[in-house]
Amino acid sequence: MRAACWFTRRGLEALLPVLLSRRGLQLGTSNSRSRLVCLAVAYADQAERANDLVSAWDQLSRACHHHAYELTPTLGEARDLLTRVQAGRSLT
Repeated sequence: MRAACWFTRRGLEALLPVLLSRRGLQLGTSNSRSRLVCLAVAYADQAERANDLVSAWDQLSRACHHHAYELTPTLGEARDLLTRVQAGRSLT
């Protein structure tokens, strides 16, 4: 499941420049965390959906890193995160 979360996070990171360019923002080589902050501001009119993407990225990042004291994400959790990222593609 970690691999699925990693690929989902990577897909979200590739989606960020597309979403930001829809609002006229070109952030060049900025990192994902900076892009997520800009996303929340650029899509203030759709704040709930934009914040859901920010939250999904955070949860995906945690799921991608292995810690001895944490369980692997379940199939349901991975599917939920993928669904949230897919829904974010429709931000306009």
